[in-house]
Amino acid sequence: MVAQELEVERFHFADEAAEGFADRAADIGGLVPNAVATSMPHAEVKRLASGARGMIRTGDCRAYANVILISGVVY
Repeated sequence: MVAQELEVERFHFADEAAEGFADRAADIGGLVPNAVATSMPHAEVKRLASGARGMIRTGDCRAYANVILISGVVY
């Protein structure tokens, strides 16, 4: 599981995701309980994704299902 390998500090997801799966922040927060959740417009998520260092393909095909994980350093 990715959460065991990363120190996730924050995660971002699209405001538009609320219509399809309202508990998105709670679901992800359960996997990375120390991370801070931030919802933002999908256009902003796309802008932030352009600077990504890596991608994880989950297979979730729902609209606005993408999540950006911000990771710290694990020593």
